Amino acid sequence: VSGPATYAWTFTSGDTVLTSAEANPFVTPTVCGRYDAELKVTVGGKTISTSKQELFYAAPRDLYVRWDAASPKFPFASPADATSDPKAAVEAAIDGAMVHVSGTNTVTAMISISRAITLKGETGRDADWIKQTGGERVIYLNNAQAVVRGLTLAGGYLPSQYDHGAGIRIASNGGTVEDCTIRDCKLAHYGYGVGFEIASGAANAVVRRCIIRSHKGVSGTYGGG
Repeated sequence: VSGPATYAWTFTSGDTVLTSAEANPFVTPTVCGRYDAELKVTVGGKTISTSKQELFYAAPRDLYVRWDAASPKFPFASPADATSDPKAAVEAAIDGAMVHVSGTNTVTAMISISRAITLKGETGRDADWIKQTGGERVIYLNNAQAVVRGLTLAGGYLPSQYDHGAGIRIASNGGTVEDCTIRDCKLAHYGYGVGFEIASGAANAVVRRCIIRSHKGVSGTYGGG
């Protein structure tokens, strides 16, 4: 088979379809989401095709978490498509994104922040909560450019010996926590910093205007903060 080749690319995410006839396509998604790809190449009247699911992800700059989210739609790019799961929104966020949290939302697993994102309460810490109900730390923060702001973090629990910071732990890469309340956390065994702990050597850790209160630790636990 010989002759010029023609290319037909199709990129699909839900009802959104993007196309290209270039050998090396460049497309600009107008809707956020995960895009599947299909390529058809025709040479000399014969066509071959190939496809790949979730070839790329078009991520939003703003993601939304609401306690009353009725119809979550990934990637939670508007209040109408919000999720009630802060962990899901954080995992969908890319560097530079902001995750907006409204109301009291619960998680059953630890939220790990390793990208340069901002997780913030829309109204402030008195109104906007993340409450851990699964027997885990609330937040593990490990990026110097990441920010947690204007939230109450509550209910963190660490069952293992010598584990630290059931509310939030800032790890070696650092991060910023500001205008937050960390409360009602518990260590079941010996450890340091029941509610809040900064790892040794975390030079880029910043804490501003936070309230740390109402924590519980067993005998031998050091530092209610």
